[in-house]
Amino acid sequence: MAKSKVSQKDTPRQEITDLPFVKKRTKGMERNHFWAVKPTEDYTKDCQIDATYGALALEYMIENNNPYILTSFILDMARSYRDDDHHGIEVGFLHFIGEAAVSCPLPLSYMLAKNEQKYRRVMRYFDNMEEDEEEATGGEV
Repeated sequence: MAKSKVSQKDTPRQEITDLPFVKKRTKGMERNHFWAVKPTEDYTKDCQIDATYGALALEYMIENNNPYILTSFILDMARSYRDDDHHGIEVGFLHFIGEAAVSCPLPLSYMLAKNEQKYRRVMRYFDNMEEDEEEATGGEV
């Protein structure tokens, strides 16, 4: 029987739980916790720490071809805090991800073409919203 070969490209270079802000699922937990951080209460220091976390997250997403994990980070970030309670730790993380997004070497047209179906669905949604609003206001928007 021939051995199945798995290429380097097909295997993750690191596990998601290797990231310092991801807590591995333990007994009693339904899943990994993707935003397990402890703010230092020093806003500037927290921003610096999480800019590093942002870089590590981006590196993970690129190396593992997994941009979708960002959703888990952000949803768990939102679940971790109540009301307007936020810290530099979230700001630094999101700022780094935002900076990376706007400095992306791929033109927006490439991303839109790659996701054309999704883009068209979103545009239809907004077009329908405008039509509904025009109907509701008698043609005045």
